[in-house]
Amino acid sequence: MPIASVSEHLRELAITEYAERHTDREPEILTRLTREADERLMYPRMNCGHLQGRLLRMLVRITGAREVLELGTYAAYSTHCLAEGLPEGGHLTTIDVNDEMEPVIHDSLSEAGIHEKVTSLIGNAKELLPTLDLSSYDLIYLDADKKGYPDYYHLIVPAMKPGTLLIADNTLWGGKVAQRDSHDPQTMALRSFNDLVAEDPSVEKVLIPLRDGLTLIYKKDKT
Repeated sequence: MPIASVSEHLRELAITEYAERHTDREPEILTRLTREADERLMYPRMNCGHLQGRLLRMLVRITGAREVLELGTYAAYSTHCLAEGLPEGGHLTTIDVNDEMEPVIHDSLSEAGIHEKVTSLIGNAKELLPTLDLSSYDLIYLDADKKGYPDYYHLIVPAMKPGTLLIADNTLWGGKVAQRDSHDPQTMALRSFNDLVAEDPSVEKVLIPLRDGLTLIYKKDKT
């Protein structure tokens, strides 16, 4: 890594550490979940992490969401954070395609005592979404396969009721979406997704350069 890149990376780490020190601490179970993911899982960075996790919790609280849908459970870090923000009687449905993660998801949710307000579905989200009443959700978190983001957008947004917040993760994709020489399938799909969002008059949107990019998409009232 060039010296300038090393310097910039260290600066970003310092800023992140400073921000984390001035943000609510994550629960101990999430600290442990991160540590175990680093030790045992192939892609531990797929966990959303401390800052983004606290933001997800806060967004659920701010919106007053009672019904939340998550696409992409992985090790259930973000699942915990979304569930933390739910009010009494609130419910979270989470979907993941990898059945090998099912024991990890079940064990962590049970240990945290939130399994009763979370329904975990294993399967292809594109096949499961048409079986769900998408208009019943107040907040939807999209963190599934990146190549499928444009398809998810077309499935989800037309069915969302006004006032619903869609949160899409990884929308900067390590900055590759802004690099003209990046043409891998994931980057191309995310560029298409970002363009869809930007050009859709039915939603308000803001792309936040937090971690790997987080886009907030708010469904407008038709009137």
